Amino acid sequence: RLCLLIQREKSRERQSQTLTCPKRAVHRQDGHKSVLDKNPTSREASQPSKGKQPGKMGKGPNQKKGAKIFKTKCSQCHTVEEGGAHKQGPNLYGFFGRQSGQADGYSYSGANKKSGVMWGEDTLFEYLENPKKYMKGTKMVFAGLKKPNDRKDLIAYLKKNCSA
Repeated sequence: RLCLLIQREKSRERQSQTLTCPKRAVHRQDGHKSVLDKNPTSREASQPSKGKQPGKMGKGPNQKKGAKIFKTKCSQCHTVEEGGAHKQGPNLYGFFGRQSGQADGYSYSGANKKSGVMWGEDTLFEYLENPKKYMKGTKMVFAGLKKPNDRKDLIAYLKKNCSA
């Protein structure tokens, strides 16, 4: 029993200790990185950085993150430039406020043409979660974005870059 008590005490001590890396960043044992600090024993050094406080919401959609999502998940099939070429999917320039299946020069599925969806933030938010479920019969081969913030970021990027 004595050994067990000693082990528990050592474990608690390890969890509360802070470590300093060569770049003078302070790291806690639980894996959180703290603010850069020259004095690692100061109170601020053991707390998370101010930019990412738990429980605080962000300022809203992030277009830069949306651009990154577009580049990694969408740009293989879509372009956003005015007059841009159609790829496997249509060019998206000017699609906000337009009915689905209306881009000139692209061969849409019958389901897309007949759906009558007016593209806006709300419809895109639902569509991007699971395109095949939202529009049965679409030929878009994309599993969707499950994280709501990813969808909001992507929509913010598209709204800025695809508005006519």
